[in-house]
Amino acid sequence: MKNADLSTLLQTFIDNHFGYVSDRAEYISTLSQIKTPRAARLVAHYLPQFYPIPENNEWWGHGFTEWTNVTRAVPQFVGHYQPRLPADLGFYDLRLPEVQEQQAAMAKHAGLSAFCFYFYWFSGRTLLEAPLKSFVENDNIDFEFCLCWANDDWSRTWSGNANEILIAQEYSPDDDIAFIAHIAQYLRHKKYFRVNGRPLINVWRSAMLPDPAATVGRWRDWCRQNGIGEIHVCRSESYERLDPAEEGFDSAFQHSPSDSRWLERNLARYPGSPPLLNPNFDGQVFDYHDLLRRARKFVEPDYPLFRSVCPSWDNQARRPGAGRTLMGADPGSYRDYLETVIDQTAQHHAAPSQRVVFINAWNEWGEGAYLEPDRRFGFGNLEATKMAALRVALRNGAMAEPDRIAIVVHVYYTDLLSECLDWIEALQLPHDLFVTTSADKRTIVESFIAERGLAATLVSTENRGRDVAPFLEVLRSLDYERYGKVLKLHSKATQSGPYGAAWRQGLFRLLADPEHLKRAAALLDEHPEIGVLGPRKYLLAMQPYLGRNESAVRRLAQRMGAEIDLETDTFFAGTMFIARTKALLPLGALGLAMADFEPELGQGNGTLAHAIERSVIYSAKAAGLKLAAIDEEAAGGVKLVSQGCTTFPYVV
Repeated sequence: MKNADLSTLLQTFIDNHFGYVSDRAEYISTLSQIKTPRAARLVAHYLPQFYPIPENNEWWGHGFTEWTNVTRAVPQFVGHYQPRLPADLGFYDLRLPEVQEQQAAMAKHAGLSAFCFYFYWFSGRTLLEAPLKSFVENDNIDFEFCLCWANDDWSRTWSGNANEILIAQEYSPDDDIAFIAHIAQYLRHKKYFRVNGRPLINVWRSAMLPDPAATVGRWRDWCRQNGIGEIHVCRSESYERLDPAEEGFDSAFQHSPSDSRWLERNLARYPGSPPLLNPNFDGQVFDYHDLLRRARKFVEPDYPLFRSVCPSWDNQARRPGAGRTLMGADPGSYRDYLETVIDQTAQHHAAPSQRVVFINAWNEWGEGAYLEPDRRFGFGNLEATKMAALRVALRNGAMAEPDRIAIVVHVYYTDLLSECLDWIEALQLPHDLFVTTSADKRTIVESFIAERGLAATLVSTENRGRDVAPFLEVLRSLDYERYGKVLKLHSKATQSGPYGAAWRQGLFRLLADPEHLKRAAALLDEHPEIGVLGPRKYLLAMQPYLGRNESAVRRLAQRMGAEIDLETDTFFAGTMFIARTKALLPLGALGLAMADFEPELGQGNGTLAHAIERSVIYSAKAAGLKLAAIDEEAAGGVKLVSQGCTTFPYVV
């Protein structure tokens, strides 16, 4: 293959690091903090080599950290995403406690349960232990952790010279006891991750132990005799695959993508031959999507195994010109891969404590395997993690639906306050009222609520995103364990033609009338497959009304993992509806902040708010539910009808 010229190299770098940043459709800058159910406990491997230590100064050069490797990487072929550079956390130093506080907060919001720290022990000598100690001792961190003993010899493997040993492992019965006695301080900690109530200890290469069963037996005896009790010991399948019981272990864990060694024995080569930027490139390129294909065909062994996924892989930073790369990795592909493995784990393990999935990794930047935000996808992998776990939990019925309704009303036109809120006094259904309004109108709205004696939570928001952005602000704070349904209303007074008042009144007549609302809520109870209900008169076909919103709608649906069918998809014009809370959780799980919405300039269409109006159906689809309409003219007042649409005027 011909060597690409300098302009191609420059364009590759620009595409990797600048094109996505300026494109809000690709670069995800925030992570939603909405509480969501989980179908499994997700544990991410954690590399502590992001601060200098004397040993690395001696072996690799003064000031060496993992960032030294990361920043030297360059793309080897067209389309090669290198260097991979951090975004929000920057080139952090793990000696700073606020770094780990931010990491733990991000991981928790993404739905992870714990970090699994690589632990380096060499006959009583430890390396890189300071971040672990800092994590454990920091009371500001409310997040679990466990240990994986990285018991390889410490060599120059990263640079391709595995024969040069820097520190060798020396095993003995006395060292077995010294090891378990040393980590006992961690096993006893309240934040330590447990399986069936037992502290989890992972071992990277059990075959390196002279007598694995004897070592594990010594650990168990010591823990029983020293107040820790029973432990759960797990071995990696990265090098050997066998029943862990043969070596005295309780279980095994995968370590994607190197499950039972290595990519070339397991994965398909990436199709095609991208033009080389480095004519001397001697690495290997594989297809990331083959991980999903393999996962779908996976057959559980007859011994306990914890599954694993990776968001991406590319160790070019550690092996310049000779790395292994998984092409095609992006947040959407990773979400599908993780969702498949979580779903299989949930189906295979009846006990919630056994539902554990490992992620490689939280911060293996030198191997291109990380969840932390980068300059290309931002928080994309973290959002994908949250979405995958949420989708499986919703499909598997891991969410109760209490009777209480959260009623969210946005008030911009204060002259419509009576119309918007008077009916609440007659509502007999259990509910809580949330009223959103812009800061300059808060006093008027507050006075009205006080005069009527209404119990309401008043939320002040910036005047952006019409009624949609304020609704998302409330949605992100809702407790799904308290509210089974959400009613969304607003003081609509559109200037798009003479339909504003009729439009609003028509929506209110069906949704805000206490008897109609009671019947609509009952219809949701009677039809568990329905996620969102609204008036048939305002149900529109998607295709004719996409217009300038199509690109944003497609991106929102893709981030939620929902399929688009423009021939049958519909939406409710006016964005007023009643929904199951779980039908809206995928939308709430998107990292959409107030700043993502355009400033209010009287736009008639083409804004993020208009795109979300059309994307409610994809939130329902992502939750495994449907959108349907109710007919106010039916006998008895309210009746469920099949999906369809009318010719109600609506400006595109």
